[in-house]
Amino acid sequence: MDLDICNLADKFVQKLEKALNIIIQGHKYLDERYEDTFLNNESANGVEIKYHFCWIKNLSRLVSVQLSKHKGTKHICDICLNYFHSKTALDSHTVDCSKINKCKITFPKENSLSFTNYRYKERVPYILYCDFESMLEPFSEPNNSNQTRECRTSKYQKHTAISAGYYFKCSYDDSLSFYASNRGPNCITWFTDELERISKFIENKLKAVEPMNISKLQEHEFAISTHCHICEKPFEAGELKTKDHCHLSGMYRGPAHQKCNLSYKNSFTVPVVSHNRTGYDSHLLIRDLAKTGNVTLLPINKEKIYFLYKMDARVRGKV
Repeated sequence: MDLDICNLADKFVQKLEKALNIIIQGHKYLDERYEDTFLNNESANGVEIKYHFCWIKNLSRLVSVQLSKHKGTKHICDICLNYFHSKTALDSHTVDCSKINKCKITFPKENSLSFTNYRYKERVPYILYCDFESMLEPFSEPNNSNQTRECRTSKYQKHTAISAGYYFKCSYDDSLSFYASNRGPNCITWFTDELERISKFIENKLKAVEPMNISKLQEHEFAISTHCHICEKPFEAGELKTKDHCHLSGMYRGPAHQKCNLSYKNSFTVPVVSHNRTGYDSHLLIRDLAKTGNVTLLPINKEKIYFLYKMDARVRGKV
């Protein structure tokens, strides 16, 4: 059997041009002898550049399950990545999308990027894990004779919180960690009172600075140290070297630049972690939380919300 290699190659190129997407990484593999030539945008005939690429033959099959449960083909816009269920809708969208979303991709001029907010390396000293349970109770709306708009929805049940529990975790002293729970119709009020009590406890802890606890061996290691343990950069000649320690436990942590030591502060935000807080449990809490502190809402939609609860001027809970 004879094979026309040239004809097969042409057909493959045609299929490649019809592909939905080709993702090309920004990495080039070439001989080091010609690296300066390409960096200077000079001609380098005869030097092969090898790109690391991946051919996505069908983008809909790749991401369809991640977008929705609809099992049909999704027509995805290559410009904004919005998807449609028909080719006609995509063509209509592409006309306006190509005019509006004219983007130019630029890369930073720096050869490398580095992490500079070293204060975010500090572990959160306190965190709260909580959960709530509720039950459905019969509910009947009162007859409103003044209601002019016809309503076809009848409410016959309401969600009532019956149980609340939380686990308070301390990262530097496990003896301060504990679990507490409450069952009954006043469990939400109990939980907000517990938050207020915990916030006062944390505020007192943050205000009291424990003295440094350092051993002779650590003193010797500090004297011969050459690098800052926070930014991991060396100390310059004549630069002031300071001893960094945890203000909550008094534990010596290592040598540091004076600037790094001053910026390496404890967090005054207490994360509150809960299952499905944005979707359900927040509706049980917001009214009671607003009575004891300041609640800032960021609505995602009518049902899901993200909120920041601030008990006082120093300690706040991020939910």
